[in-house]
Amino acid sequence: MRPIVLCLTALSAVPAAEAAPPTPMGRPVALACSGPEADAGRKLVAREKLAVGGHPRACFGHMTLYEGPNRQVVAAEPSPRCPGASAIQIYEQSRAGPWSSFFETPVCGRSVSVGPKDQWGSMMVSIDGRPYDQRGAYYVPAR
Repeated sequence: MRPIVLCLTALSAVPAAEAAPPTPMGRPVALACSGPEADAGRKLVAREKLAVGGHPRACFGHMTLYEGPNRQVVAAEPSPRCPGASAIQIYEQSRAGPWSSFFETPVCGRSVSVGPKDQWGSMMVSIDGRPYDQRGAYYVPAR
């Protein structure tokens, strides 16, 4: 299995109440499969009963799409649906409190990055170089 390359800092490195600069566009988000970042991700998945991230070999990281206190948690785990890749889901906590998923179903891939921007200036997310844009409640492949 190929290593997952995603570029993130420890989940606990940026307090939720403080503004954080956006993750640089195009830079892969690094995921941690062990250590404090992975421990924090596993606790979040268990506490919030999230679909992706419960596998013992799951990896976690975070990114920030826009400057501000919100950050997104990236979870990737092995899946039989994704041979040679991982099932990837991105979670974000709403202002009301619950966590929501970026994708209706996990996306298979090896690499997550921020960007490019869509024609309206909103930030998209790329998985293996394929951009996903928000349409309604979820991110879908950009056309």
